Amino acid sequence: MRMSRKLWYTILAVLVVYLFLQARQLVIRFKDEERLNRYPNYPYASEKLTDSKCSPRTNIAFVKTHKTGSTTFMNILQRFGFSRDLTFILPRQGLVYLGPHRLTLNSWSILPRPVNKTFNILCNHVVYNKDTFHRFLPNDTVYISILRHPLRRFLSAFWYYSHVHPQDYLLKIKGDNKVQTFLQNPSLFEAGVQYTNNAMATDLGLSPVNFHQKSEIMRYICDIDRDFTQVLILELFDESLILLKRKLCWDLGDILYLPKNERTNLDNSTIIFHSNLTKEDIHRHEIWDQADFQFYNHFKQKLMQEISSLEPHFSEEVLHFKQLRKTVSSYCQQEVKHDNRQMPLSIPESAFNRHIVVTPQDCELLLIRSEERFTEILIHKQYPDLQHLIFRKKDRKGRS
Repeated sequence: MRMSRKLWYTILAVLVVYLFLQARQLVIRFKDEERLNRYPNYPYASEKLTDSKCSPRTNIAFVKTHKTGSTTFMNILQRFGFSRDLTFILPRQGLVYLGPHRLTLNSWSILPRPVNKTFNILCNHVVYNKDTFHRFLPNDTVYISILRHPLRRFLSAFWYYSHVHPQDYLLKIKGDNKVQTFLQNPSLFEAGVQYTNNAMATDLGLSPVNFHQKSEIMRYICDIDRDFTQVLILELFDESLILLKRKLCWDLGDILYLPKNERTNLDNSTIIFHSNLTKEDIHRHEIWDQADFQFYNHFKQKLMQEISSLEPHFSEEVLHFKQLRKTVSSYCQQEVKHDNRQMPLSIPESAFNRHIVVTPQDCELLLIRSEERFTEILIHKQYPDLQHLIFRKKDRKGRS
């Protein structure tokens, strides 16, 4: 009789567990359906839950602009390609530029395409030229760039190219407020294309002769708008990344980052410069940097419109991503202290991401602050037997 009671309890326990698991599956299925309804435009959800044929895009050209936070996104692309054994277009000389200063891509300034390989990713500095880029990259390449508020970018560049990588034309400026002195008559100090004169438009291929031709600038902006999948905005960097992730069918783990090239003294100097500028100074800059302002205003407005069409749930994903970044940043900073002795960080699956595992090795790549260092790693990986083709020289002044 006692054995029968034990057997009955066992059967009852098994039945309870079975019913619990069935109920759990129903809850998960209900939540999955709810996710699809809440995030109908979310590629991950559609791929995961409906087995769509959404595939991550892997052919990417990133037109890197100066002093816009571009090194941070470059690190994202470098890690993405590194982990998937994709093939990069890499510089033959130096570790920064793919072409001569302020010129576009050419075959003699880059390393040769590996045998039986296709170039997948371009992310080093080089001026954009549609026809030239198309000669080196596949037809389905996704084109991306990044812009920053022109006044902030100008002030950052002015400080950077006065103190970190000094340029002669800025060192010649006298007076206590050199920015103000410069803005009173920029053409007196600048000769040709420089880093303080419509630099973003220059990187995107706009001819200097059109810097102050509003209609020509707008025509070129329309060309870029048509050819580029996404132009990121630094002031809305996380939002830009989330939108780009959806368009590329990437996962949240693919766009994790730790900011690069952030300098407290640079930020403080920018604030000081800005606080010392008069309304007249700012107006002069708007006129001088007209092309950059037109580019920035156009693509920021476009980004805001795209985000607005995806609300309110888009903001939820951005907040989730920000928290995720904090978690990863904290883990990686601790990893530095423990010298690769920590267990991997496990981030559970959510409505916004698959299960993510961050290892100490991932932190090493995330924490690389120099684009030159990562480029060097890629060169040694991609061309282990071709070191005789690589001529390393001291990089030109003016990198960022």
